[in-house]
Amino acid sequence: EYVGEVGEGKKLGFCMLILASPYKGRAIPFNFITYSSKTIKDELSSRNLEHLKAISELKELLGDKVLVLDREFSYEWLFENMLIEGIKFVIRLKVGNNPTVLNENGDKISLTINPGDEVDLRGVYYKGKLEVNISGKWDKGFSEPMWVISNLPPEEAIEIYRLRMKIEESFRDMKDLLNIEKIMNQKQDNMEKMASMVLLSYSIGLLIGETIRETVYTEKKRKLYSGLHILLKRKVIIFGDILQAVIDSAYLLFSNIVLGNVRTHV
Repeated sequence: EYVGEVGEGKKLGFCMLILASPYKGRAIPFNFITYSSKTIKDELSSRNLEHLKAISELKELLGDKVLVLDREFSYEWLFENMLIEGIKFVIRLKVGNNPTVLNENGDKISLTINPGDEVDLRGVYYKGKLEVNISGKWDKGFSEPMWVISNLPPEEAIEIYRLRMKIEESFRDMKDLLNIEKIMNQKQDNMEKMASMVLLSYSIGLLIGETIRETVYTEKKRKLYSGLHILLKRKVIIFGDILQAVIDSAYLLFSNIVLGNVRTHV
């Protein structure tokens, strides 16, 4: 009953929104919600309300940390709510639909940039209403520029978003190594329990794999594989005191993260 239509091809499925904290270039998930066109219709909800539900309780948890989101979250209603809540955010801006951005004089600003250039816009008005900062950068070798919208200084916002790019590898590992996108139980509650176990397994596997990487791999090879890939695919042979040290280290870090005693490394 929770399965609806997904994407332009109208395939059957559901959406999973995962919130995660950066960890050594990857990410450790700490919360998620699931929804679909079917559940939204049945619950008289909307995609926007589902998104807001996921982040509405984050303000106290985030503190001075920054919430970083992809283009799916690039819409006025969400920007406005985060500005009202005082949440620091950096969001990839959708520019394909030519959003209206005005300067302080009410003149429209064209979001255009040349390859290799960077543009910082401070105190501009998205849709002529919301005062934000916008930054654009077109790195050489890329087919299009990257634009971000934020309530942080524009030059800081673009660099924070660039750090997010590597986190995509975490979600790729969840799909390719743990097959999270193939979860499909009869009931939504059971599906979410299964998804929780996959995310917990991912977190533990990541911590063990990252510890193996730092213990066994040379500096040059450490950048080649994710921690989970090392654990599941590389067949690294360790035993004795080294194995025990790896497990102890990963267990201690996982326990501290769960109990909130330490901050993860950005």
